[in-house]
Amino acid sequence: MVSRLDSIDIPEEFMLSSKFTVIRKLGQGWEGEVYLVREVQTGIDRVAKIFYPQRNLNNRAALFYAKKLHKLRNCTVLIQYLTQDTFRFKGHALTYLVSEYVEGIPLSEFLDGQKGQRLHAFQGLHL
Repeated sequence: MVSRLDSIDIPEEFMLSSKFTVIRKLGQGWEGEVYLVREVQTGIDRVAKIFYPQRNLNNRAALFYAKKLHKLRNCTVLIQYLTQDTFRFKGHALTYLVSEYVEGIPLSEFLDGQKGQRLHAFQGLHL
């Protein structure tokens, strides 16, 4: 039986696999939570998506995303996938994917500033 987590809430400065330091939480969704992390060896900021165990049975969700992003690695408009790893937190084995960090505002905030909270077709195609 897979343990269920509805919230992970990794504290700032927590170390993921001795490779990444958690800077802050960026958001969460149905599959898990996303954190800004800093690579210890290089000091480069990255993003770690940490999956809830019940949404990542046998690492299927993490593998799906990793393979999909790898297939699209030559598409320069997509965020680039870097690595996958696991760590233990509060008795749970958690899988995470690391990708490039792109600064900006979330799409939901951007849309809030648009007339009718939507984009015209031309804008949407370019975004």
